[in-house]
Amino acid sequence: MISKIDSHVHFWELARGDYSWLTDEMKPIHRDFGVDDFESIRSANNVSQLVLVQAAPTVDETRYILELAAKCDFVSGVVGKIDIERGDIANEQLDEFSRQALFCGIRPMLENMGENR
Repeated sequence: MISKIDSHVHFWELARGDYSWLTDEMKPIHRDFGVDDFESIRSANNVSQLVLVQAAPTVDETRYILELAAKCDFVSGVVGKIDIERGDIANEQLDEFSRQALFCGIRPMLENMGENR
């Protein structure tokens, strides 16, 4: 059987408070979703690796998923957010995240530019 890489996976923890898109009306997914939840999906679909992608448009979310990724041997990369519209701060954030081996890219979300810094 061929193993697969899932190139776009989100984990979230509602108590973090920065998932404004995740509302009560989204009942099937309006709950925490993390490593344990993905494990059964991963096994059933022969996914050997995944790329963890930010689920909230905040730099804190990037730090959160980098921490999660460091504990998971099946995460091969992290795509996060930096404040690209903020010049020197963006450079500092990029420097910070680039020191972590799993950080592999950013996900600019144009609809959130200027928000959630």
